[in-house]
Amino acid sequence: MRYWPVIQRRFLRRVFGGWLLVALLGSPAWVLSLTRSHPLRLILIKVDGLPPALVAAAAFPDRQDVVDRLPYAHEFRRAVGLYRQQTGRQLIMPNVRKYFFTEGVVCDNMFAQTLTLSAASWSVIDTGQPSVVKKHGTFSRDTCYLRSHLDGFRDTWDALRHRGEKTSAVWNLDQVGVSLMLDAYDWQRTWTSPQIYSRIANS
Repeated sequence: MRYWPVIQRRFLRRVFGGWLLVALLGSPAWVLSLTRSHPLRLILIKVDGLPPALVAAAAFPDRQDVVDRLPYAHEFRRAVGLYRQQTGRQLIMPNVRKYFFTEGVVCDNMFAQTLTLSAASWSVIDTGQPSVVKKHGTFSRDTCYLRSHLDGFRDTWDALRHRGEKTSAVWNLDQVGVSLMLDAYDWQRTWTSPQIYSRIANS
């Protein structure tokens, strides 16, 4: 009697395995070709100080409930009217609307577990893990090397000039074995703008 749960589990596994095999073999060829022709992609947009309500209003300028959340809703509607008049386009941010609001994920707030610093917050976004970066800069008492993580453009230019491979913030991550999400992808198929966390090969 005590072996009944084990037998039941084995039976359920076989039923599920058979059902899965039938589903895969019975799938039409166009389903498999569709999944192969549209590979998964990861798009991250990080802008310091940009209100989430403004992004939502720009993605859906015709939704009154979204625009009314803005403290400057009247000025926003006027700006949208001028934009449409000048460009002839109805949508302001069609790609952001499609890839993030319709088919993706939008995060209004996040928790960085440290001070609300850009370097710490962006580390959470770029790695998907709790931030190991706790400050805005790197300083070495041995070599007197001082570099601010916030100066991403100068940091990238300095690494390129000295034939470096990564920014100073990425050095901090590599020292403790935390990798960027971009590292999971083929470096020849990824791109990132000069920023706090970037490998020069991808810039």
